[in-house]
Amino acid sequence: MKLGLGFAPSEAPGHRVTPLIVCWFSFLSWNLPFSIYTNIKTNKGINIMHKCIYTKEEFESASKEHILQNFLGPKWVSKEIVSNSAQEIFGKEIDLAFSKPFEFIRNQIDAKTSRGRDAPTIKKLRGDDSSVIDLRPRGKPEYAEPKIVTTELENGRTSVQVLCADPSMLPWAYKKFIEMFPNSGVTQENFLSNYKQKSGLMNESFPVNISFGGKDYFRGAMKSVFNLLGINDKELALQEIFDPVRNFILKGVGESHEFVSWPKETASRLPTLSDFSHLIAVYSNGTSVEGFMRLYGCIEHLFKLTDEYDGEPFCYSFLVDPLRLSSTCEIRNSVEVTTLSLPSFDSGTNLPNESTWAFYRSAIQNFGIAVSKYNLTLDFLKKIKEKLKESGMSDQDSAGICDGFKPILFQKLREINDQNQSEISSFIIDYLASVTMHKQMPQG
Repeated sequence: MKLGLGFAPSEAPGHRVTPLIVCWFSFLSWNLPFSIYTNIKTNKGINIMHKCIYTKEEFESASKEHILQNFLGPKWVSKEIVSNSAQEIFGKEIDLAFSKPFEFIRNQIDAKTSRGRDAPTIKKLRGDDSSVIDLRPRGKPEYAEPKIVTTELENGRTSVQVLCADPSMLPWAYKKFIEMFPNSGVTQENFLSNYKQKSGLMNESFPVNISFGGKDYFRGAMKSVFNLLGINDKELALQEIFDPVRNFILKGVGESHEFVSWPKETASRLPTLSDFSHLIAVYSNGTSVEGFMRLYGCIEHLFKLTDEYDGEPFCYSFLVDPLRLSSTCEIRNSVEVTTLSLPSFDSGTNLPNESTWAFYRSAIQNFGIAVSKYNLTLDFLKKIKEKLKESGMSDQDSAGICDGFKPILFQKLREINDQNQSEISSFIIDYLASVTMHKQMPQG
């Protein structure tokens, strides 16, 4: 099933994009891999063989498989649980389907991949008056095509303003101008001579639509949960009771609603590393084996891997701060994540409904608030660095202080009202005084 969310950035001047919400629904499915060790004696000694938790094929070595997908920014990888043949299938299909809906969220906070690749640019959005806009990382809009704005003057003449992202667009802009005003008599030379480079705020509104769900999307989501089981207990993951979910992930056999339920409320008793942290978990009360996922602090899913488990209760988890804002950016099997703190599969709904819509709307609104605070943090840090340099501090020292202050300031802004400028200013001055000590601190 697929849950669709639409975002309409606010029309207030400036480049900040404030996610607002609209919604719709639809559904999906997937499969998985495992690994186990077999010792084979050869003339050269002992080769360690592994078994793929998805295909169950044996292999000696494989490329690194991220336990949680690379686009989400984690560092934890394994060469022992997923064969190269399975990785190739996933890379062409379900990993792409899983990553696509998060492009806008990643764009808003400039969330890089674990390999350092930049957040995506959202291209060719349609703005006011059919303007075409690219949304750069951190939600910075720029014109993807020249925009020509005309204003009728009282004397019967027409004022023409041409807006471009950079000078390379000017020949294109002139062509559009001549198409609109073929008898203007303006030559390209005259047109280019009137060009003035200015930077300013864009006052445009434009819709951004994303949808969470679909069969391949959920296959990709469940892959990370099954990877977590495989890296913690390979022998269990290879058992036949997981063949249905394995086939769902690997081959798309089955339907999403057999393995996925939609949450109706936030799992509030779980730890976070930042407002944008990820958490995946796989756990059992001794009968069923279930999974949980929360991405970027807002998008949650519930999974069921099997109802046929008969063994000891367990709980494995992986907590990640994709922006590396906290001092500890990854925690494996946190003691704060337990079967009691995690929601059950049955606490969700089999198909999206009004409660699902309300849950995701609230989650995305909270994400928008967190983005605003994060952008405020970055703006403060930019000003702080400028003032430190004005005071005579080197680029290296000022950058080091700002890098160390970033997670502290971000956490402080999570705790206080960002409208309380005096409290924020006092906190910043006190911190900078403590880390610079004998250096003279800029005030204001």
